[in-house]
Amino acid sequence: MDSLRIVNCKIQPGTINKLLSFLVKGVALRYLQIPKTNMNEASVELLATLIEKSAPNLTELDISYNHIGPNKMTILIKSLESNTTI
Repeated sequence: MDSLRIVNCKIQPGTINKLLSFLVKGVALRYLQIPKTNMNEASVELLATLIEKSAPNLTELDISYNHIGPNKMTILIKSLESNTTI
């Protein structure tokens, strides 16, 4: 699987966390689109780990319309430093 697109799905934060936990275990995605997925703090941390592990495979990431605060955005920015393909 090289792409995952979850768009306009009203899922609970726990569900996106389970999905990201699965992906962190070794799925090398090129495209990840998870807008409007009710990401919480744990989701952001899992996503940051996924970004680091997927480098340089991950080339497209859409997390639009998720309410990510400035502190968690800092975590994502740091994870993007290891990924130069997004």
